[in-house]
Amino acid sequence: SWQLIIDQTPHEAATALRRFYLYASVVVSALAVLAPVAMLLRELLLMLFGSGGGSTAELLMKLGMPISFVPAGLIGWFWYRRYLRQEAERYGESAEAATIRRIYYYAVAATALVLFWLGLVEILSALLDALMNRNAMLSSEQIWANPLATGLSLIAVSGPIWMQHWRTVQTVARQADEAGHQERNSAPRKIYLYGVALAGALLVLFNTSQVLYRLLLLALGEPGVDFFTTQTANEIAQGLVAIVLWTVHVLAIRGDSQLETAYATTHEAAYVATGEGQLAASRGTRAQLTGRIATLERELAKAQYELAVLDAEIDQASPPSTDITA
Repeated sequence: SWQLIIDQTPHEAATALRRFYLYASVVVSALAVLAPVAMLLRELLLMLFGSGGGSTAELLMKLGMPISFVPAGLIGWFWYRRYLRQEAERYGESAEAATIRRIYYYAVAATALVLFWLGLVEILSALLDALMNRNAMLSSEQIWANPLATGLSLIAVSGPIWMQHWRTVQTVARQADEAGHQERNSAPRKIYLYGVALAGALLVLFNTSQVLYRLLLLALGEPGVDFFTTQTANEIAQGLVAIVLWTVHVLAIRGDSQLETAYATTHEAAYVATGEGQLAASRGTRAQLTGRIATLERELAKAQYELAVLDAEIDQASPPSTDITA
């Protein structure tokens, strides 16, 4: 029914509501695929590490329901993405639809970035815990297997998604034309960049303060304080990963500012050049009009002179008037 409406009134295909429906369908279909894949990958990694996981039958029983969504999710994901691309190329997009597109890209990028950060923290925390925690080093159990499997599965799923969406918006934002100017100044981009930068800065400050606090207690001889713990390893991992992500997005903010300065300078120069051209054209037109007026004044003076001469000749040729009364 909606397609019939679009066939009759094509501008409906470029509306914000239509694009919201298509982008939401892409997100739901992708989640139906990626969530079961992440769960399956985690269980396979646990089996590979020899920690839990159970047999293949137990694995299929545990993941049977999530995996059953994958075929329908794949079909919906690829179909809606292809249909969305075709509609955008055929009908274009309104200003509201462009906002919906940006919200989709930055919302997905932010969500994938959070999962990517969690995966990196899990891996780095497990490695630091294995190096710092004496109990973990002496234990015969593979306590690092669970966080390592979780981290690798999160990175494998969220990493490509974040990179793909981030690269798409960055390609547009790096342009020096009007499209790049609009992308850099869009509200979804500013919310994403400054939100991630703020969250990263807060995570760095909080985790650094926690580590330094525990380190100072250890240096001051506080009884019962153990610096080399799983909690310390987790806080160090969170801070290190937050520093990297904070740096990436702060550099993006700085790049946007530099490109905007160059864009403003270029357009100001173009505006000045256009103004000077218009001024030169106006001066040329004024000179033409002044010359034309001078020519017309000369012709008018000549015509007035010729008329005066003609009047004088007529007066001389006319016979004297006769006074009938006399």
